[in-house]
Amino acid sequence: MSPEGQLVPDLKGRLPGRGAYLCSLRPCVEQAVRRGVLTRALKAGIASSETEGLADKIAELMAQRALSLLGVLRKGKRVIVGRDSIRTELKRGKIHLLVTACDVEGNLFGRGAETLVARSPFSRERLGHAVGKGPQPVLAVLDEKGSREMRRWMDRMKGLAWG
Repeated sequence: MSPEGQLVPDLKGRLPGRGAYLCSLRPCVEQAVRRGVLTRALKAGIASSETEGLADKIAELMAQRALSLLGVLRKGKRVIVGRDSIRTELKRGKIHLLVTACDVEGNLFGRGAETLVARSPFSRERLGHAVGKGPQPVLAVLDEKGSREMRRWMDRMKGLAWG
């Protein structure tokens, strides 16, 4: 709950006001809303309009966070695009993660790359937009820490966006 009394999903757990922890699986969120768990935990009345579609709101916030992370990595030259550039860096062993669009079928880079691939819930257009480019079927993350963070956000999103 924000100090103004509004229900605000706080992915980082740092906003001021009273908070309640929920697991990031769609059934958990929906059950908490249905059973009034949030009302009791937050010790405040919550309008049904605020809880309606809460799982979708949380999923979209997670998606925005993951896409924002890709944009930050791109600005720091830690994300590359383009099949030729990605193939070159794969051969050099510099890639830690390949983020593929949800509308891409199969492995684009053959044997050896399958352990690096993480299928995202994002379309080619949304991936490209995140890094300031046109539609991109795949992005390569060159940074180890950035790839761990990206995997973490995509894993958290699976229970909401894909579950």
